[in-house]
Amino acid sequence: MQDYLGNIRAHANAEYPRECCGLLVRTSTGIEYKPCANMAIGDMDFSMSPIDYVRYTKDVELLAIVHSHCFKDANPTTADIQCASKMTTPWLIYSVPKDQFVSFNKDSVPLLGRQYAYGVTDCWTLVEDAYKEVGIDLGIEKTTQHHMQNWFNLGFDLMGEEAFNNAGFRKLKSQEPLETLDVVTMSLGRTKVPNHCGVWYKPNLLLHHQSNKLSNKEVYGGYWLKNTRAVYRRM
Repeated sequence: MQDYLGNIRAHANAEYPRECCGLLVRTSTGIEYKPCANMAIGDMDFSMSPIDYVRYTKDVELLAIVHSHCFKDANPTTADIQCASKMTTPWLIYSVPKDQFVSFNKDSVPLLGRQYAYGVTDCWTLVEDAYKEVGIDLGIEKTTQHHMQNWFNLGFDLMGEEAFNNAGFRKLKSQEPLETLDVVTMSLGRTKVPNHCGVWYKPNLLLHHQSNKLSNKEVYGGYWLKNTRAVYRRM
């Protein structure tokens, strides 16, 4: 599988101090990043080559419009928001100085039936978007480690208690009943730290997004309950 986030990072650094731009697409072999020419004059904006856009979106699924920020964080500018408002495709922005990715969309992408793309539509972004639907922006800044797809095998604990405490959550005690929007963390596979998460809903459903499936809701029990590491509640 292509390291598409690494390829975006490399493209952005190669184009610096100009903004890079490209497309994140799903082909028959997996998710790929397609660098595109930036036709803009100057360093503070991008204008994607229409020829590249047509070439790279033929017979594939378009997952995200990608570009970089060279002198600020990855949060969308007013111009980004205005441009994205004309499209239904999510945008993915990479900040060179912050080494940070931020994805956004003009509207909330439906929570169910999403295709998986790490860093764009994955288990954690599903949690964030579930909270956005009820007016809560978790506002968690992604670190460099968040952009490593196998961070859980590299000694990082990005879904541990400290991370959730910093985001305004508290860990539930074992006997506390679950409430809608509680976040469940799980360890899937041979990992010492939780590497998957989902959102619990009444009566007993887990909204989550595995890497090899569409996002869905299913009964919280069996395999998911067995592999649960902790449950957190927003304070």
